[in-house]
Amino acid sequence: LNFLRQQGFKYLKSVKGGISAWSEEIDSKVPRY
Repeated sequence: LNFLRQQGFKYLKSVKGGISAWSEEIDSKVPRY
């Protein structure tokens, strides 16, 4: 996240488990691999 902050991004979240966890817990429309 530090790299992205240095690039000017302000609103960042880190999701433990990556895209699979995001799809499972937050947005089921995101395809899982």
